[in-house]
Amino acid sequence: IYHIQGGKMFTENTTVVYLVRPLLAHMDAIQSNILSDQKSGMSKQYHLFFVPRRTMICERFLETAGVYGNIEYEEYELDWIPIDDDTLTLQLDSSFRECFLLGDKSSLYYVARSMMRFQQLFGLISNLQGQPSSTRSTF
Repeated sequence: IYHIQGGKMFTENTTVVYLVRPLLAHMDAIQSNILSDQKSGMSKQYHLFFVPRRTMICERFLETAGVYGNIEYEEYELDWIPIDDDTLTLQLDSSFRECFLLGDKSSLYYVARSMMRFQQLFGLISNLQGQPSSTRSTF
């Protein structure tokens, strides 16, 4: 497992799997990795898993960079992550910034979809409470 970064990725594996959030910074690093491998003549298979879902802007970025056809795309719909016996998180740390400062309401879609799946498994929830990530303790 490697942390994503631009430039050459030093691995001898012929299959590379990226598990990333749909952010343009990650797409830039991925296209940099692929172009670096192509420049050095390496032939690899690339698989890109978007967490929690793929976005058109990321796909367009990779298409413009000229590496879109070299990658197989999937979604990994990661929902609730248990961090304690009675605490679940979606780990959407930048959702406040995205919603209220940037006007991007996509994180609300992730929350609603996750709540619906949870209720499908365990029944309707009568009382919901949330806590802003800014007051949550960090681990």
